[in-house]
Amino acid sequence: MFKKAKPLKDPTNSKHGYEYAMFLLDLRLRTEGEIRDKMRQRGYIQEVINTVVGQLIDLKYVDDNRFVSALIQNYKQNKSYGFFKIKQKLMEKRLPSALIESSLEEFFPVEDEIEVAKRFLLKEFPKYLTDSTKFTYQEKQKIGQKLQARGFRMDVISKLVFL
Repeated sequence: MFKKAKPLKDPTNSKHGYEYAMFLLDLRLRTEGEIRDKMRQRGYIQEVINTVVGQLIDLKYVDDNRFVSALIQNYKQNKSYGFFKIKQKLMEKRLPSALIESSLEEFFPVEDEIEVAKRFLLKEFPKYLTDSTKFTYQEKQKIGQKLQARGFRMDVISKLVFL
């Protein structure tokens, strides 16, 4: 399907490394860790990678804080993911764990997570939010398992399903 990348003629050429990093950023917004991994896979030496990433950070083309906040807002508005699922998605982007934790606390409080869970329940189980008394304990357990599979915290699940 995709062609394998040709080996680099000069892995010490920082100009070519910068052009490659800009190509990656043209495709989509990336984190510092993603750019480092891609450049390492392509065969650039560590000095070139450090130089290029430093330039990108100075020019504000790469900003992990902005990336994290934008991604969390996107997941809140467009996806039905809970705290742990969003945390997993952020970890896949090679972001520092301290940044992930602080950003999730700031941009995804429990109240927002409850709203996202309600939106998910409204879509998947529309009758549940209107009259939850008609559901058996086993049905509530299945609903709770679905919420847990989507990464919602247990205190959110218990507030919505088992009260």
